Amino acid sequence: MNMRYFILLFPVIMFAGCEYEAGYGLRPPVVGRYTDLDSALEDPSSVRELILTDIGDSLSPEIGQFPRLYHLEIRDSPIRFLPEEIGELKLTRLKLVATRLEHIPPQIWRYKNIYDLSIIRSTISTVPDSLISSNIHILELSLSKLKSLPEWMQRWEQLDGSLILDNCEFEHFSAGENAFPGVWQMGLRRNSLRTFEAGPNSFRSLKILYLHSNKLTEFNVSSGSMRNLQSLDLKYNNLTDFQVPMSALPGLEYLSLTGNPIPPASVERIRQSFPNTRVIF
Repeated sequence: MNMRYFILLFPVIMFAGCEYEAGYGLRPPVVGRYTDLDSALEDPSSVRELILTDIGDSLSPEIGQFPRLYHLEIRDSPIRFLPEEIGELKLTRLKLVATRLEHIPPQIWRYKNIYDLSIIRSTISTVPDSLISSNIHILELSLSKLKSLPEWMQRWEQLDGSLILDNCEFEHFSAGENAFPGVWQMGLRRNSLRTFEAGPNSFRSLKILYLHSNKLTEFNVSSGSMRNLQSLDLKYNNLTDFQVPMSALPGLEYLSLTGNPIPPASVERIRQSFPNTRVIF
């Protein structure tokens, strides 16, 4: 091949077969990824990721036979519980999408290796206290029946990754003093939020906050909270103004207020209040 054409084609060759995954970006093909349990059982020690779809109402106990499995994903299956054998795995990531789980599995605290837990499109309405004893650092409970979080979650220092609660049933969200100290990314998109309040010194590590497509009329930030926030998405709410001073959000680089009924006079004042921030209306 002519070297000139090789150089031009090199990026295509490099990324051929790659996949995009929300939260992780462009990922190369995973060696050891299986989508069929029977095929995976032919060589259990080679299995790293297992993605199962439409497996019926129970997960086979054979799931415990994969000594190097770190990512288990179950989709579109009417399972209501997880087998005890999962506790024998070295799983770090567990993702359950469109199952019939009504509760976060109470034994989740025994899965000491699970770092990243996602339960999406469920009827879960509460977060059990046992979760605080788990090793979870990243949590997603989107498309659930959640309306509120237990008080202890606000003090859960171990939760130092992302907390995603999109498409739930929150109408108000209030973070108390020193709440959510480790969370760096939070999503509350497409709820029914009318108010959002960050108490003193809350969200100290937060860099990205997604609040778009709610019904917000109030967004309040107390002294010392969100000091490291870089990106704030408030698109498509009912805000008529944005009166948070720049001193409260000194690191803010991006602010989206698109789709809010903010009058022109306030638009100009907001732009002047955040001269170093990309503000979009």
